Amino acid sequence: MRNNQSPQARLQQGLLPEVETVPGELAWSDTRVVKTLWPPQPGTRQLKKRHGSTLVCVRYRQDPEGRHRYTTVELLVDHAPVRYHASGAARHLLAVPFWDPGLRDQLLAHGAKWNHEENAWQLTKATATKLGVLRRTRRMK
Repeated sequence: MRNNQSPQARLQQGLLPEVETVPGELAWSDTRVVKTLWPPQPGTRQLKKRHGSTLVCVRYRQDPEGRHRYTTVELLVDHAPVRYHASGAARHLLAVPFWDPGLRDQLLAHGAKWNHEENAWQLTKATATKLGVLRRTRRMK
């Protein structure tokens, strides 16, 4: 029979064993990852039972001296659709005079595209701001 409670709830009720704390003061940046496993690879079965579908991967780490091995898990805790900011994604048009080839080169380097119908460069508001030309642009319709 499967328990539908979250792993955190089961841990609070004492249904899951407590994990010992890491001995001493260990900076995780000093450890190195020696193995990474993803479900359903062997070595993830017990942790998959414990954490359910939130388990992303299991990592085995070692301290700098190689005396201790630590098992860490990566869990999915939240997900949401990506929302882009309209202000940064809004398209703007910029007319560049023929005597300013340097600006044209910068626009190309930053991903601007030439718009034949408008006879102007098409770029994002973020790019226009970065290049310092936002005041010279007009917003596309």
